[in-house]
Amino acid sequence: MAEHDAKLLQRPMPPEEPHHYTWQAGGVHKFFYTNYANPLQMTAPFVGGFEITRLWDEHRGAAEMASRVFFGRPIVCDSFEDVSDDVDLVFVADCNFDGADHLKLATPGLTKGVATFVDKPFADSVPAAREILKLGRRGGAA
Repeated sequence: MAEHDAKLLQRPMPPEEPHHYTWQAGGVHKFFYTNYANPLQMTAPFVGGFEITRLWDEHRGAAEMASRVFFGRPIVCDSFEDVSDDVDLVFVADCNFDGADHLKLATPGLTKGVATFVDKPFADSVPAAREILKLGRRGGAA
């Protein structure tokens, strides 16, 4: 994980505020911070050599919150097509759903020839998985 504000990841927003994802309620903090004597000490080192530069989410507020967790550095994009501009890698993360939108989300970056990592599930059907692979080969991202 890139460097981030541990306090914001621990409890990104008050519990009474509406949120769309479990991480917005602090649900992922336990995966990175299990030192109970110091809950702000990460138990694994930060990964260096990369920077998260762009974010998009269908709920713009979630993308803005994620940007704040990463010290406001990532640009919050107005569309998912913009996420693949001027980057070396696109990461399509969607672990709370079934992957039905992964083809749609991966298409802009793959079409531009940007390497794209698609989180599990890769796709929701064999035809969609084949299309993602075809786009990657055609765009030069594979």
